[in-house]
Amino acid sequence: MKNQFAGLIFIVILFSFPGCKKNEPAPTADFRIDATNNFYAPCTVSLINKSTDAFSYEWSFFPMDSVFSTDTNAVVDFVKEGTYSIKLRAFTQSRKEWASSVKTVKILKSTGKSLH
Repeated sequence: MKNQFAGLIFIVILFSFPGCKKNEPAPTADFRIDATNNFYAPCTVSLINKSTDAFSYEWSFFPMDSVFSTDTNAVVDFVKEGTYSIKLRAFTQSRKEWASSVKTVKILKSTGKSLH
């Protein structure tokens, strides 16, 4: 009887401890793309994060495999024309839940003039 009571106490404490249950809402991942130079190379692209219920972020750029960011809002320079995929992953604080969004940006061939 004493062992059953001790086991019951342990279970009550285990499920009452606030760190044992995380009621984190699932995040959404979304962003807006702004660029200098009207998307003509070279240009700087600003990524404005519109995600919800997220704690941390990971940005990646394809085919630029060595370029990534963990900033909330990212900035990346594109020096050559081409089509690039931008991926945002938004994580909850526990990193157990995440969402992603992928958008494509087309960087146009430079006209030789600055369009700022």
